[in-house]
Amino acid sequence: MINDWLSEYKNFMFSGKIENARRLTLQHFPQKLYKYRQVNDYTIENISTNTVWLSSPLSMNDPYESSIYTDFERTCDYFISQDWFWEHLKKETDFELFTEIEKKEIREHKNPYEYYWECLREKFENSQSLELKIGVSDIALRENLNFHVEEFIQRLKNNVRFCSFSEKNDSLLMWSHYADQHKGIIIEYDFNPSKLKSYVVPIIYNDKVFDCTTYLMEKSLQPLISILSSLQKTKDWTYEYEWRLLFPNNIIKCDQNIPVPKPSAIYLGSCVCNLDLAGKQNLNKVLELAKSKNIPIFQMQLNRNSFKMDVTSNINLEERVMPKLPLFK
Repeated sequence: MINDWLSEYKNFMFSGKIENARRLTLQHFPQKLYKYRQVNDYTIENISTNTVWLSSPLSMNDPYESSIYTDFERTCDYFISQDWFWEHLKKETDFELFTEIEKKEIREHKNPYEYYWECLREKFENSQSLELKIGVSDIALRENLNFHVEEFIQRLKNNVRFCSFSEKNDSLLMWSHYADQHKGIIIEYDFNPSKLKSYVVPIIYNDKVFDCTTYLMEKSLQPLISILSSLQKTKDWTYEYEWRLLFPNNIIKCDQNIPVPKPSAIYLGSCVCNLDLAGKQNLNKVLELAKSKNIPIFQMQLNRNSFKMDVTSNINLEERVMPKLPLFK
């Protein structure tokens, strides 16, 4: 089973015991983490400046990335209790649908959502005003709450920024998907001596979309929603052994490069010889950077007997002793 300790980690995180989860993570923290990359200008910049790019979940390749489920009725109960909901309702309908006394009754009802609809239906049936009928039927009844729920989910998904890494440097699939069909590279990082280590967290692979309903109802737990949703992925992604350098938006508010430890090694893909001219020129820049920054270079090779990859010994850039390694002129 993949990383049995993750079950305990998951229980700590989803019960709000963040410090327990942090301590457990530090006990099992990988010696190295790996970033699969294409050989392009962005990769060269990150190696040159010792940075990585933090992105929003909305830019990821997984349609379920940071997905959130929320019980619609319970979420509506919560929305109806908020002042902004009533302000938005007034704005959309151009008039007050409810008196202050009626609002108070709805908000304090044991089932605010159900009582809200009951009051709306009563107003609709008893009103002689066409304007009110249009406001209640076309906006309040059909669109208002749905709009708020969807807007809320999208806003939460955009409330974190992260960069993904893997525990593994020999995944045939990831070399194909993220490293230009084995023509790219892997950048190795050691976060152990870095203060950033406390922001590096493992992904939890699960069968269910994260249900944030309970967290929504508890104000003290609401800041966890975006983080917890970004820690879960479907089990289809288990092979990635993913960890994320993850920040809430009160620390990092937009997509950007941030400083990280200098790469501890670079691994060249088994098919770098197949790069086009621009790729070969970029690879030369990577090799020169590695030389100037004293970063060890290794190359991946396909094993002759098994469907797996082997790593060559450290390539000596000074002596240019690089079997099967293209230094393009």
